[in-house]
Amino acid sequence: MYIAIYSLKTKKLLDQSCGYTYDDLEKVLKKKLKNLFYVCADSKKDSKGVEYFHFKKAETYENPSLRKFLNMLDKGLIMYDIRIGSYQSGENIGKAHDHGSGFRILEKNLCKLYSSHETIQ
Repeated sequence: MYIAIYSLKTKKLLDQSCGYTYDDLEKVLKKKLKNLFYVCADSKKDSKGVEYFHFKKAETYENPSLRKFLNMLDKGLIMYDIRIGSYQSGENIGKAHDHGSGFRILEKNLCKLYSSHETIQ
């Protein structure tokens, strides 16, 4: 899978030399996302600024699939994010820093990536 970079003005392809192999994507899915525990909670802060959480539900997800990942990517259900920001304070204020790139998926689509899903309330 290649990451294509286009000119915003001309729509011309500028570069597509970066990317990921399917093997690399599958290894990351199996290592980092093999089992996912997603927790939903309400939060509030008291008058001293201490934050408290009230857990509402949890969801477990198991066994992601590369085939499902690629299918969701093709359908636009998984997005690729290049996360570059800038320092907001301190001696480096205004300087860029790279948070690394990553894939994003909306909460409502998580179950489409996994073969097993359970809700705990």
